[in-house]
Amino acid sequence: MKIGIEVKTPVHIGNGSEYSRAGFHYGKLKKSGKEIIRKCKVEKIYEHLLVKYPDLADDFLNMLSDRNKYLNDFLVKINTKDKTFFKEIISKEYSYFSYLKYPLNNKFVKNGDGSWKDIKSIKECVKTDKSLYIPGSSIKGAIRNCLLYDKVSFNENDNVNTIYNKINKLDKSLNNMMKYLYFGDTTYINNITIFATESFGTNRNTTSFFEVVDENEKLEFDFKSTYNKNIHKSNDFDENELDIDNIFKKIHDFSNDVLNHEFEFILSRNDELDMLEKEYGALIKKNKENSPILCLGMGSGFLKMSSLLKLKNMNNGYDTNLFYKYRKRNKLGKDRNGNIRRYDFPKTRRLIVGNNKPLGWVKLSKI
Repeated sequence: MKIGIEVKTPVHIGNGSEYSRAGFHYGKLKKSGKEIIRKCKVEKIYEHLLVKYPDLADDFLNMLSDRNKYLNDFLVKINTKDKTFFKEIISKEYSYFSYLKYPLNNKFVKNGDGSWKDIKSIKECVKTDKSLYIPGSSIKGAIRNCLLYDKVSFNENDNVNTIYNKINKLDKSLNNMMKYLYFGDTTYINNITIFATESFGTNRNTTSFFEVVDENEKLEFDFKSTYNKNIHKSNDFDENELDIDNIFKKIHDFSNDVLNHEFEFILSRNDELDMLEKEYGALIKKNKENSPILCLGMGSGFLKMSSLLKLKNMNNGYDTNLFYKYRKRNKLGKDRNGNIRRYDFPKTRRLIVGNNKPLGWVKLSKI
């Protein structure tokens, strides 16, 4: 079965790598004038310099070792010396380019002159050589959280130890069910986009740059259940739980609780997060049982770990002693002195600089 994904807010699934300002070239496309970032093949550029301009080769190595230096500034030297050589490097010696969407709105730009020079490093997305995709493992992990959320329950007689025991027991049961569910990698897209993000709710400088699958992109992946009741035996789950319609309902229910929690959190505050009210309201309306909303990758946050949201919702909130003890044991929400304080955890939200959208929300549908 084919499942469609429509990206509602930019999605970042990181591969653990990043490249600095010494490893990219900023430019513009000739026809459209769109700003782009080329991830350059610095080894190849160095090889060319050794052959043609060895006097610049050492300067190039020094530039690479200094994360405060820009490759662009160095290439200006080459362009001044040999324009043909410069054009050859820029046109050939790069791995791929990304569309830069920064700044989107000068009101939210806090660093420098609000240009590409604000970028210190860029965190990479999972991709092939030049194309983005969403790994099936990321989809499966996010859906697994939704299914666990449906199964887990707590009560006022629970303590931190009984909560762990409950979760561990359900984890084993759910693992037995999940091994029969296959989620393939998505189809590829060639448009890589770079956004800036920052955390609202803190005074620290948290601006970071990410490669993302941009909103409105459409992908698809294969889904199937390999369970056969005539071959496989299990007391941990019912065969109907493997049905995609049942899975979609569980995704809908979990995302509905997450989105409503975020919506109520925003309404309870009187600050810059008010701008999210419209965004989350729209996502709530789009969340349907036959085409649910799901959060993937960066932006999932602590409360999209199903046990935390369920625990926080019990007895209406963050001031319950049990939720606080759970946070304390897991060292969640430490202040600068390492203390776990009582407040409406989590208090920060990572948003895109300029349009204030959260990361990671997609809409699923059967194709």
